[in-house]
Amino acid sequence: MLIKTKLVVLIVLLFCLINLSGCLTKATIKESTPLLTYVPPKTIAFTVIDNRKYVVSGDKKDNFEGFNRALYGIPTSFANVRENSNLSYSDRIEELFIRSFSNAGSNLIATKSKKGSSIDTGIKNIKQNIQFKGLVIRVNDSKIDAGGVQWQYFYDYDFVVVNKFGEILFNKNFKGRDVDFQRAIFQEGNAQGKSYDYGSILSIHYKNKLSKFINDKELSGAITSDKYIVSKPEKLLSQKYNNSIEERLSNLQSLKSKGFITESEFKKKKKEILDSL
Repeated sequence: MLIKTKLVVLIVLLFCLINLSGCLTKATIKESTPLLTYVPPKTIAFTVIDNRKYVVSGDKKDNFEGFNRALYGIPTSFANVRENSNLSYSDRIEELFIRSFSNAGSNLIATKSKKGSSIDTGIKNIKQNIQFKGLVIRVNDSKIDAGGVQWQYFYDYDFVVVNKFGEILFNKNFKGRDVDFQRAIFQEGNAQGKSYDYGSILSIHYKNKLSKFINDKELSGAITSDKYIVSKPEKLLSQKYNNSIEERLSNLQSLKSKGFITESEFKKKKKEILDSL
C-alpha cells in the first residue's frame, strides 16, 4: 500500500512537471509587464517584426520560444506550457509593450508587419499612424534553451526610432546570451512563497530584459526628444537587415542627398553593395 501511495505521488509530481499547470504559481500581469522609467509621448506608432531565420524559413512556427530539456533531456516546446500557446512571438512582445506604455500613459498604435520584413518596410507600415514618434522593433533572434539546471536565452533585437516624417532618429542593437537567469527568478519567487511555472519564468525574464532595452538612456532619449540623430545611419544598410539590393541602393542615395554621408562614403558603400551580388 505504501509503495502504491509513493508511486501515485511520484506520478502526480511528474504530471505537474510535464504540464506545469495547477501545481505552480503563475506570474501576475504586473510581474510580467516591462516598466518604463520615463514619461513617453502620448501616442507612438509601433510595429514588431519577427525576423528570426528559423521562423522566416518555416523551420519553426511563429509561436516558437525555445525548448525545455528538463525531462530526461528530451526537448519539448515552450509553447506547450503557455495558456495562449498559439499566440505568435511578435504578438506576445506587442502585448507586453502595449501594456507597458499604457501604464505610463501612452497609447501605442500597433501595426502588424509580416515576418522577415525589412526595417524600411516596418517604417512604411507605421508611417501613416505617426503623430510624434514611431518605434520599430525587429527580433532577429529570441529563443530559450532550458537544459535542466542550466537555462540559456539567446537574443538579438533592433530598436529603431523615427520622427513624424518617418526619418530615422536613432537605432540600436541589443544582442547577447543570458545564462542561468532562471535561478534569480526562482529565488525571488521562493522569498515571496511562490514557485513559478516555466511559462511564468519566461514572462518574467522577458519583462526584465525588455525593461532594460526600452529604458536604455539613448533609446529613451530618442523616444522623448527630437535631439537624437543616428550618428552612423549607414549602419542600417548592413546585410543583416536583409533589404533588397534596390532598397539598399535607394537608401544609400537618400543618405547622401540628405548629407548624412559624403560622396566618397557613398561610392565606397555602393561598391560594397554591388560586390555582394
